Amino acid sequence: MFKANIIEDTNYYKGRRSNFLWMVGSCLLIGILVNLFKLPVWVMVFFVLGYIGVQVLRNKNIDKIRNASSHRSIEIDEAEIRILNGNGVIETKYLIADLNDVKTNYDFSMPFETLESMKEEVRGNFSKNFLSFSHLKEEKRYEFELPSYYMIVQLKKLLEVWEEKGCEVNQA
Repeated sequence: MFKANIIEDTNYYKGRRSNFLWMVGSCLLIGILVNLFKLPVWVMVFFVLGYIGVQVLRNKNIDKIRNASSHRSIEIDEAEIRILNGNGVIETKYLIADLNDVKTNYDFSMPFETLESMKEEVRGNFSKNFLSFSHLKEEKRYEFELPSYYMIVQLKKLLEVWEEKGCEVNQA
């Protein structure tokens, strides 16, 4: 079974990027100041307080990211796709047999897993994991964040099972 949080707001990606920039920027600044300059203790205390302030702002940004992503979730197994609300109650079910034109990106990734992906995120080229399909002539698309490599493996296995059962899955 595959489980992930659905990303419902495109501001999620911008928030994820700014969170990364806040983290890297503040760590680099403190690291440079501490190691390159022989500053008085009171100046270092001032910078540490500034660092704490940046972390408070970063935590507020993390709350915004959570609000943009984790109200609903998606569960996928061999027979169906379920969309759950924030309380875990099933909102919608889609039987795999009823799906048409299933598309996904097969190069699933987790954010900031490599230096190259970090560079692309900073540039604004966000990696998006998604599943889109047609159900009863209505197009559906769900973007989600993968919580672990285990879930990537589970999703790939499920897509293989779907193909074995005759559901054509295309790369978008």
